[in-house]
Amino acid sequence: MALLLNVSYSEKEQVKALGARWNPELKRWYVTYKKGYYKLRNWFANKKSNIIVCDNLYVAEGEKECFACKKKTPVIALATNYYVMDEDYAIFQSEDSFQLISYVDFISSNVTMYLKERFNFFVDYSNHTKSTYYSNHCKHCGRLQGDFFVHSDVGSPFLFYSEEDAKKIRMHEIPLSYDIEISGDMAWSSSDELIGLYAKFIDSDFNVSEY
Repeated sequence: MALLLNVSYSEKEQVKALGARWNPELKRWYVTYKKGYYKLRNWFANKKSNIIVCDNLYVAEGEKECFACKKKTPVIALATNYYVMDEDYAIFQSEDSFQLISYVDFISSNVTMYLKERFNFFVDYSNHTKSTYYSNHCKHCGRLQGDFFVHSDVGSPFLFYSEEDAKKIRMHEIPLSYDIEISGDMAWSSSDELIGLYAKFIDSDFNVSEY
């Protein structure tokens, strides 16, 4: 896999010296050496990106009661088990341990359209945090379901304490054409492996040609 870069003609020698290559079909510069990704931050789609998701993006789907209308509504969290972090260019790869990503304010992929249409997950302004990020929305009343409410509040489907908790999660696997940038928060816990061991994994209905 590779990470695509935004490079002007006058900068081509700079990125070439840092290991980037030219793709004549896409007419884009790219880099494949994952430990070198962040050396090319100046040519990222978003210089604030702090997570590079590799190979596959996962959508963890659960269910929570809407705080507004009190009806059960699907909620999702982006997840990955193969990524590059900004800190010390660390690369993490695992078959079982999945990290959930919250407060996402940037995704460098056309998958965002799919997330909106399929899961009602799109950029919105949160009065609680006074910030804008990709958020869940109730399928019944349309109200924004903030990430603290979805990830950390009592009854959150993404607080795993047991095998039974993890079995309630559906993991939609989205294959990526290229590694993608994400700006957001990532949490680690001793229960991360429960997702890989017990959640239900399914192929997503994402079709890259449609987006």
